[in-house]
Amino acid sequence: MSGEPDFDYSQPLIAFVEDMRAALAKNSHKGNWRRDGMRTFLRRCTEELEEVGVAMDQLSNLPGGWREFFDWYDERPRKATVRRNPETGKIEMSSHNARRLEGVDRIEQLGKVIAEAADVANFAMMMADKARCEIAEIQKDLSGAEVVKS
Repeated sequence: MSGEPDFDYSQPLIAFVEDMRAALAKNSHKGNWRRDGMRTFLRRCTEELEEVGVAMDQLSNLPGGWREFFDWYDERPRKATVRRNPETGKIEMSSHNARRLEGVDRIEQLGKVIAEAADVANFAMMMADKARCEIAEIQKDLSGAEVVKS
């Protein structure tokens, strides 16, 4: 995944599955998702991804929105602010003028990022589940069909 062959992803995966499970439990009153279509899940996945971006925006109070954050994060060409530090006299460059959340506020906001990411994953999981159900139906139909040899 990250180029590290010995990376053990089991703990992050277990933690994330727990986040997904908590989100599903919170929304269990909505009933069985299998009645909805895959396109619905794709739309909801996209909406939830937007919410991840909003939560990330609030981590840094980025003025340009989360898409600008990704431009900065991915180190693509971007607007930069250049200024001379009055204390050191050195020239400094930053990609944005955001105030970063700290301490308890940052922990709370990072929790929102995790929760929204779990929502994205849950809708992706529902889409995959729906696809698996359809595959099973097709395979069932095919196994019951007569095979005609030529």
